[in-house]
Amino acid sequence: MRFADAAGPVRFLVTGGLGRHPPAEAVAMRRLLLELGAREEQILVEDQARNTRESAILCARMLQGRDDVGAVIVCTSRYHIRRCRMLLRMRGIRTAGGAVSEDAGFVGRGRHAYSWLREMVAIPVDAVRMTWHRLMDAKR
Repeated sequence: MRFADAAGPVRFLVTGGLGRHPPAEAVAMRRLLLELGAREEQILVEDQARNTRESAILCARMLQGRDDVGAVIVCTSRYHIRRCRMLLRMRGIRTAGGAVSEDAGFVGRGRHAYSWLREMVAIPVDAVRMTWHRLMDAKR
């Protein structure tokens, strides 16, 4: 919330569908934001995405045409922010900076290293998939 307080008027867009255990990631983040003092009307919820690419697509659909949202400041893990920003930009959403967390202390070194390696593969793969998705959207 300190980051948001310094940014001026903000909206929060939480994203993430249901994983292995309820609730959906977006629902949990919404609850946390409310506990930290965010107001209900500040929070937009996308709770259907099953992966990062779907999240970018669904979030972009929610944001396009809104006049109360400027640049999106992505808040995620340090290893994940580059791909999130890239996918949003590919869907026409302007992104700026970001707030990142360092997860190594929470998930362990092995899992953290795996996450970085997964991103190295996922960035080009998702770039191709997103380009394909945009081409198919244009044909419709």
